[in-house]
Amino acid sequence: MEHLSTDFGNLGFSSSRGGGGNGSNTGEWPRQQPVPPPQSRNTPPPQSHYFQRTSSRGSSSSNNMGSSVNRSNGSQDWQQLESDLNAATAKEFVPGHGWSSHQHSSASSVGSNSQGGRSYSDFFGQDHSRDQQQQQQQQRQGQDEPAPERTFSTTIPSGPTPPSFRSLHSLGLSDDTWRYYRGLSMEMNRQMDPSDPRHKAIPFPYCNGFCLDPPNPHNARSSFGYPCNTFQVVNREDGKLYCLRRFDNVKSVNPKIAATVMEQWAGLEHPGIATLHQCFVAQRAVFFVHRYIPGVQSMMQLTNPPSFDETVIWSAICQMVAVIRFVHGAGLALRTLDLRHTLVQMDSLRLRVYLNCLGVVDALEFESRKSFQQLQAEDMRNFGRWVLSMVTGTNITAVTDAQTLQNCERYCMQNYSRELRHFILTLIRSQNPPSIMDVSRTLSARLLDDLDGTQLALQRTERALAGEYESGRALRLLLKMGFVNERPENGVNRRWSQSGDCYVLTLFRDYVFHQADGAGNPVMDLGHVVTALNKVDTSDEEKIVLSSRDGKSMMVVSYADVARSLESAYHELVNGSVPPPSVQQQHGQGQLY
Repeated sequence: MEHLSTDFGNLGFSSSRGGGGNGSNTGEWPRQQPVPPPQSRNTPPPQSHYFQRTSSRGSSSSNNMGSSVNRSNGSQDWQQLESDLNAATAKEFVPGHGWSSHQHSSASSVGSNSQGGRSYSDFFGQDHSRDQQQQQQQQRQGQDEPAPERTFSTTIPSGPTPPSFRSLHSLGLSDDTWRYYRGLSMEMNRQMDPSDPRHKAIPFPYCNGFCLDPPNPHNARSSFGYPCNTFQVVNREDGKLYCLRRFDNVKSVNPKIAATVMEQWAGLEHPGIATLHQCFVAQRAVFFVHRYIPGVQSMMQLTNPPSFDETVIWSAICQMVAVIRFVHGAGLALRTLDLRHTLVQMDSLRLRVYLNCLGVVDALEFESRKSFQQLQAEDMRNFGRWVLSMVTGTNITAVTDAQTLQNCERYCMQNYSRELRHFILTLIRSQNPPSIMDVSRTLSARLLDDLDGTQLALQRTERALAGEYESGRALRLLLKMGFVNERPENGVNRRWSQSGDCYVLTLFRDYVFHQADGAGNPVMDLGHVVTALNKVDTSDEEKIVLSSRDGKSMMVVSYADVARSLESAYHELVNGSVPPPSVQQQHGQGQLY
């Protein structure tokens, strides 16, 4: 007698030959399982055991699902099984309702076998092993009652998952970040009144000036000893913002000295310094052009100098150590390290520190005979005074009197740790202050803490950038569609009206932005808009149905077809376009287009 065992739970088929149903034949492990009682023809089989049929001639070897077929009764059982299978497979599977009640168990078995032994738990995340164990236990006890029928709580979606509803507030930056960058944008677009006479103090090629100097009613000299005016300007050549300083009545600086200083500082870029871009002599004055950093202010311009926490002070120390190490490594000296030339930028996470006015003292005191070793040692002493100034809120320089310095040291001793006080006094009081490399090795642990803060700030910036990613992609698509759709000069051309690529884009615009419900009310579903634009940007092959407004024309296209139509129509416009008049004028003057 030939015995077939179909093991769907083990994802495979096995066959054995032999007599007897105990499976003790060679080539098959013996299976000691109780024989379930025979079932009558009119008794419906239990769920998930539709294939289990027994015979009076022998016992059936059961697998982990209890699915086995005994062929000892000839072809009658196989005919009945085939008819049941055909009835089950012909039944429609309704999304959201599952199979019909009288064929549910058959459909369940067919679903398990049609996937090569995978059960519905693979598709719907449901595990029926507990129900199967209970049904096997009922069979062992001789109970013939059918198991209660089960309906599916979830179904496989017949189409793509609809996008979730989104509002405008869910796109882009958070409100706080948006207000912050909006403030920066407003600051960078400031300009003086066109009739302001200070415009004459700005040399060519700079324009759109805005005075950055605080009110100075007494015409006091600057910290460098010369009259100084500071402007926010725009360079006509590259369109970027810069900080322009003008020093009048300077007789010790000539164009050669300015070129020498510019050569020393050219190309030195660091995130903690305002890079020197240009130094020149014009209009009987010396000009220094530095990188413009929006959203910052001088430490001396703070109306109420804050009492910084020690963690914030150590972070500022680590940032300034990085700046000093970079400049000293280039063979230069800062010479401007005090609160008047320190720019700060505070947010909720950290304090950013920038050093300003680099190269100014090098030009104004070019005839100084001090060596770089002496200048760098003086930088380290000024570094200690700078830290003490941050702690006390008082600008301490080399000419500060001893009593003020002693009072500031006493304040530091009472409010901050011994480590910070020892660090400050070592830099200020030492006859030979430690080098910046020695300080870097001492602050290795603090530098790692500051690195952690930098990583947190970077993660926040990356999250904000991710929020703007969709906005940037959508803007490019909308700009292209705005150029292409319904151009008035091509209204007569049928290619741009009711056929071709542009007609597809017109219907797609209505599909994206002009959704309405059955009553004709507009549906403001931003999630649908964002999802559709993203799929066009990625050239998704998903099909959609586009309909004209009168309902007489319908198209079945994919998002990839829409993307190709948009690129084709846009490039056709670009090839036939002309540059703006301003660009034509620049091109006529020999400038690159």
